[in-house]
Amino acid sequence: MATRTINITEMTDLKKAVSEQFSTVLHYHGSCGGQNFSVDSSSEELRSFLENYFSEKGLSLSFSRDGLRFYAMSARCKQTS
Repeated sequence: MATRTINITEMTDLKKAVSEQFSTVLHYHGSCGGQNFSVDSSSEELRSFLENYFSEKGLSLSFSRDGLRFYAMSARCKQTS
């Protein structure tokens, strides 16, 4: 899992950007294993936006098959499928 996490300020800004730009809600689910997220709806544009955002933070994303759930992990730990 991620060694770096998104802090509360970053999360607030990200949730606002997703809501305004993509008209969907980003949900944050924290756990002792790391940070994971879900969205109410998904698109290629949203996925690209999220991948770019987290990449700038040194994190990569792993998405569920339906694209509605994902978790962040250290970019150096990216899994191959």
